[in-house]
Formats: sequence, C-alpha cells, structure tokens
Amino acid sequence: MIVMNKQKGNTPIVWVIIITVCISIGGFTWYFFSYVWAVPQKKLNEYSPSPSLDGSRTAEPSDISDWKTYRNEEFGFELRLPPAWKEYTATAKANLVEFGLPDQKVLFVIGVITKKEWESHLANDALTSETFILERGDHIFFYSRAHDYTDKNLARSAEIPSIISTLVLSR
Repeated sequence: MIVMNKQKGNTPIVWVIIITVCISIGGFTWYFFSYVWAVPQKKLNEYSPSPSLDGSRTAEPSDISDWKTYRNEEFGFELRLPPAWKEYTATAKANLVEFGLPDQKVLFVIGVITKKEWESHLANDALTSETFILERGDHIFFYSRAHDYTDKNLARSAEIPSIISTLVLSR
C-alpha cells in the first residue's frame, strides 16, 4: 500500500494568514477594551456650575455693587464685571460672546450650544478648554479662557471665575 502525502504546498501560507487575522482581532480587542471602553465618558450632569480652574466651585464675590452689568438679550444672560474691567469689550459672534480689554481682544468667551452638540464634543474629547456653566432647556452655557495673557491682563485673568459666578439667565 502506498501512502500519499496529502499536504499541499500552500498550507504554510494559510497558517500565516490565520495567525495574522487572530493577532489583528486580538490587538483590536485589547485596544478597544483598554482605551475606548475603559475611558469614562463624562455626562452632562457630571459638570457643576461655575467651576474655577481647579474644578472647585467659585463663590460669588461678596460685594459687587460697583460692578458693571453686561446684558445679552440674544442669548438671554447677564453677568457683572469688576471696576478694573471698565473698558471691557464684548463682541457677539454666531453662538458666543468674546470678552476682552483694549490691549487684548479676547480674555474669555461665553458660548451657547445644544446639549446634543455638548455631548458630541465630550464623546470626541473636543472640549479641551470649555467649562460648563449651566443649562437652560436644550442649551448649554459654557466658558473658555484665553491661553495666554499680556502681563497687564494677568491680574484680570484671575478675576474671570468670579465674573462667571455672577452669570444669571435674564429671560
């Protein structure tokens, strides 16, 4: 009886392909569960209103009687600015207002977006410097600070959390 070797010449290539596919699936699974699944997604209710830079609540200043009131009818909010901001500028754009001083046009921004947009930004880690202030209906109010300040405005930048803490809805 003659025994024939039924092994074909392509068998090593098939095994290489099978092993490569298994390693690829394993690598994808490891990546997904290590990075995508394990990264906690911040939800809307995890943000507290008016946080300071370190995330703690900022108390509203005790005496703001001499602070100027800025009112924005379009977005329906108002806030107070300390006397040192007497020459402030407020420039309204599509969905935000830029606050600055004559020598630095943007020190901070207050914006309004939908909850859906906010959640989308959170899911995509697109909110790098935006901080939740409050929500009204289907909209989120947030603020963002400039990354750099002139030497003259460095002290003004420290007042931004106190300014944000005075924000109230006006309609």
